[in-house]
Amino acid sequence: MKQIEEHIKNLIIKKTALEKEQLMLEADLVSDLGIDSIECIELILSIETEFHISFPDEDMRSMRTVGDIISRTAALVDAR
Repeated sequence: MKQIEEHIKNLIIKKTALEKEQLMLEADLVSDLGIDSIECIELILSIETEFHISFPDEDMRSMRTVGDIISRTAALVDAR
């Protein structure tokens, strides 16, 4: 899971102007990190492409923090 965490954090850094130190697991994408809805969608699409997974719609609506994205990605990767 540590590799997935690092990969996702690197994707977030590429898509935003954020620094790695800001990407705490409990950081809320919108309220803490200022990522807008378009950036969130782009990030999710990038993760789906990179990891060859597809997030169910309910996951898309419920993932709020960096940790949410990492744990849900890890679960979907493990389920393949």
